[in-house]
Amino acid sequence: MFNENLINCMKKSRENGSHAINANSEDIKELKRMVKEGYITNYEITNGMGEFNSEEQEVIFFPTEKFDNL
Repeated sequence: MFNENLINCMKKSRENGSHAINANSEDIKELKRMVKEGYITNYEITNGMGEFNSEEQEVIFFPTEKFDNL
């Protein structure tokens, strides 16, 4: 269904109360699918990670109750 590593990262982030992850372009595609399928209401790209990995961006996501089913 969805990338298991991405889901685990999102769940850990949520447990820590941050709702933020580092995401690459493939992760962004998965987030778009999650919005369409109702697992998150939206996501927001806050900035690029720059010096660490120019292909990753910090993303804040907004999970729904349905997200708990993943």
